[in-house]
Amino acid sequence: MKAVIYLRISDEKQISNTSLTTQEEVCRGYSAKQGFEIVDVVTDEAISANKNNAQRVAELLDYCDTNYKKFDVLVVFKIDRFARSQEHHHYLRSKLLKKNIRLRSATENIGEDGSPKLIEGILAAVNEYDNDIRTERTKLGMLRRLDQGLFPWNPPLGYYLPQVSGERLSISKEDVACSGAVRELFSLYSSGLYSFSALARRLNANEVRNHRGTEVVFYKQQIVKIITNPFYVGFTTNSIDNKIRKGLHSPLISQEVFEKCKQVKEGRKYSVVRKTTNDNFPLRGLIMGECGHRFSAALSTGRWGKRYGYYFCKKRDSGNYPSTELHKKFLELLDDIQPEKEMVDLFFEIFKEQLSKNIVSGVSEQEDTTKRIKELEHKKQRLIEMRLDGDIDKDTFTSLKSGYEKELFLLENKRTEADVDIDVNIDELIAFGKSFVTNIRERWESLPVEDKIVYQGSIFPNKLVWSGNNWRTPTIQPLISSINTLKTNNVIPAGVEPAIFWMRTKCPRPLDDGTMSEPVYCTKSVRQFDFSGSKV
Repeated sequence: MKAVIYLRISDEKQISNTSLTTQEEVCRGYSAKQGFEIVDVVTDEAISANKNNAQRVAELLDYCDTNYKKFDVLVVFKIDRFARSQEHHHYLRSKLLKKNIRLRSATENIGEDGSPKLIEGILAAVNEYDNDIRTERTKLGMLRRLDQGLFPWNPPLGYYLPQVSGERLSISKEDVACSGAVRELFSLYSSGLYSFSALARRLNANEVRNHRGTEVVFYKQQIVKIITNPFYVGFTTNSIDNKIRKGLHSPLISQEVFEKCKQVKEGRKYSVVRKTTNDNFPLRGLIMGECGHRFSAALSTGRWGKRYGYYFCKKRDSGNYPSTELHKKFLELLDDIQPEKEMVDLFFEIFKEQLSKNIVSGVSEQEDTTKRIKELEHKKQRLIEMRLDGDIDKDTFTSLKSGYEKELFLLENKRTEADVDIDVNIDELIAFGKSFVTNIRERWESLPVEDKIVYQGSIFPNKLVWSGNNWRTPTIQPLISSINTLKTNNVIPAGVEPAIFWMRTKCPRPLDDGTMSEPVYCTKSVRQFDFSGSKV
């Protein structure tokens, strides 16, 4: 059978030592033992272990497509010299088999059937894992270098890496041969008088060269990268964690010039960032039409130059309306949902009492759960000791141990889910709640537009629907709706344990002349003893 030897190295050190020679000698020895006739030797001398993997795969496939009739076996030194990932390995393997080309390793037992096939799959997975670990270690090493102020890659134009004896990575130094051109680039661009293309033409006319004597060619995209690179002001950046760090190298330009270039570049952009808020339209984003489309807003200029605000349906399905009309209706809506002060005080009195009970009950339950957990742990330990002493048989031990562990698991979950914050400041919590539901309209009117949007969004979690002349019934923040429900239903919501119960009823009121008025709604308090919400 005819064979081709495939040699692959991925490190500059392997290029300079005997790695290639060693691989070839081992592969030739293996081929001789197997009786293969070597017709060619293919060498892949890429420097990175994964940078050009796709290119390597393509090149190997091209070779096999062109020469598949000339050989029957592809011999590699090790599986990891064939491909660096499982995906590439199995893809290449299948392509080779379609060409009737077998893959063989000079140092590993692989094949198309049985154990050799299993071993091959395992080796491919192990090699991919090893390569991933190496990549991660390399990244961590680079990040450590960046933290030290060093730059583990080739520095940008205007710098170079000097070779320092005894140091694996030195500090980037100024390349005096071309650093002047870089400074000129920043200076000219910061004036705002030069485009990127004009700068490229001007600098190319000077025939700039670097410290190696190689001519530097400037182009538009390169200039954009230069003026936005913080390396020139003494900082480093990277694509691993995207952090900016202070470097040990000397800056070529000042921070002032760098910032000025940034401003000039931003000024050249034609895109306009739209302001997300507008003092004239605080309801934009909150309201929508019955058609289901959100309302937008805009100012319109009248005949005499006066500006008028309008809200309108984006799809023009629900018409347009003066902003003054919708703002007036919105304020009326805030008045309608405003809880009465007596109801607010009552609600938070109930809330405080119930929360205090819940905390006491929760702490007690936590203590009981913890006590039971300790008892079970003690029983479990005692059970283990009894088994070691031979007092119980294996089946009994296993059954009891399983039961204890199941109950312990459930109790641990219960303790975690029922965790009680005993340090909660109830008075502060209630003060915050009262401030939220008190003077809603006045608070909204006094806030700047950014805070208006946040506040109204917390009151109305869903969009407000405008019917054309009024608002559809809105969804209101649960705290506010609970207080208003307490008032309108004359009952405490089920599950809340109140100290007193307030009831609205009709009763006459005394007038100034000593007579009584017609019966009007008033509020009376009644003692409440049960917890179901019904009056006793």
